Amino acid sequence: MTRSPRNLDEADWFHVFNRGADRQDIFSLDGDRSLFESLLASTLDATGVELHAYALMTNHFHLLVHACDGRLSAFMHQLCSRYAAAYNQRTGRTGPLFEGRFRHVPITDDDHLLAEARYIERNPLSFVPPAALANYRHASLGVYVGRRDAPDWLSTYMLEQLLDPSDYLVFVLEDQDSDLVDHPLLDPTGGIMVADIVQSMTALSTVNPVERPGPERNLALAIAIQLRLGTSRELAELFGMSAAGVRQAARRGRIAIETDERVERLRIRVMAHVRQAA
Repeated sequence: MTRSPRNLDEADWFHVFNRGADRQDIFSLDGDRSLFESLLASTLDATGVELHAYALMTNHFHLLVHACDGRLSAFMHQLCSRYAAAYNQRTGRTGPLFEGRFRHVPITDDDHLLAEARYIERNPLSFVPPAALANYRHASLGVYVGRRDAPDWLSTYMLEQLLDPSDYLVFVLEDQDSDLVDHPLLDPTGGIMVADIVQSMTALSTVNPVERPGPERNLALAIAIQLRLGTSRELAELFGMSAAGVRQAARRGRIAIETDERVERLRIRVMAHVRQAA
């Protein structure tokens, strides 16, 4: 991927992000992500915005978009308001689904475009092991590396000019020094540490997740990885397990959050306890 970076119009290219109010989930079921993709397709068509990369997580989403003529705000307003209305109707909830207005990073050149695309494609690593990252259905990486066909609503021409599919997977998966730098799009965690999650979990469940494997540990690790409080290796050292074990436990915790109301309620209580103690 050696090339001279080309300047892009900063008013046209953006990495866009939004997440749930109070960091609560916006995708409770896998079908919610499919619904979001359906609304994404129709909103792209209605506004003339192009989507070049994406990842749908659990309480947030990332989009890499080309939005000319000031269309970004109209696109995001339509997308988020339509999805919030559908999600609230399905779940019987009321009130705002998202924490506020979307955030965005203007993209300046080809290298910046690739860096933002890589950041987006790597997001599911919080609950998908690296070997399976390209198979995650609700992100664009699988399209670019030939694992599945591109949906009609995904524009691939720009990134395909900048990358070779075989190089791109390595580019996404290999660790880089920039991974240690906080992304300007994301808010800090407000000083929350893994120890805070462990203490709150212990206080609320009477089970210390560091000392005992089980659902409490799975949930604690899912929360820690979701909030980017440590790498798999760092969490493995703290919890006395392997990095692969951390990823597997966090994935089990993430699934439990999505499928078991008791686990989801405990997650909400843990986060409330952490913030109250902070």
